[in-house]
Amino acid sequence: AKKVEQALENEPRNIEVLNAAIMVNDRLWRADHAVAIGEYVQERDPLNPGGQWNLARAYLNSGAYDLAEQTYRVREAITGSGGRTSWAIGLALLLQDKPGEALQYFDEHVVDDALRLHGTTLAFHDLGRAEDAKSALAELLATEGNDYNHYWLVGTAYAWIGAADEAFAF
Repeated sequence: AKKVEQALENEPRNIEVLNAAIMVNDRLWRADHAVAIGEYVQERDPLNPGGQWNLARAYLNSGAYDLAEQTYRVREAITGSGGRTSWAIGLALLLQDKPGEALQYFDEHVVDDALRLHGTTLAFHDLGRAEDAKSALAELLATEGNDYNHYWLVGTAYAWIGAADEAFAF
């Protein structure tokens, strides 16, 4: 945070420094600051995918799930579908209590197996389809990966379905 603050003092209009400021504020749960900076970045550089990602995440953390979804959709239109942004759109749909739409989005747009399985686990759970959620989670566990991202996906899937002990294990 101190380094970003110094960078902002030196280059207050530098888009990359501002993107870093969005992330720092968001991670410190200062979503109102992160959103304000993110909207400023989007006004000045509307095609900046990093700024779009950071602003959408700040919207998620502020509870503005519809704005997060819209922002992710703009990013997806620029960067293409199939990956992390498509997965994030599905998450935004889940947070808007639209699990059926989210499940369809994960199935139709997310090509990365781990991200798709993570999303479908959450959506199945929210739809009350516990056996399907367990099955998707078992497939997620079987995907290759022993990196931070894989553990994070598995841990958050367990947390979403209410399996706290398993979540903490990951």
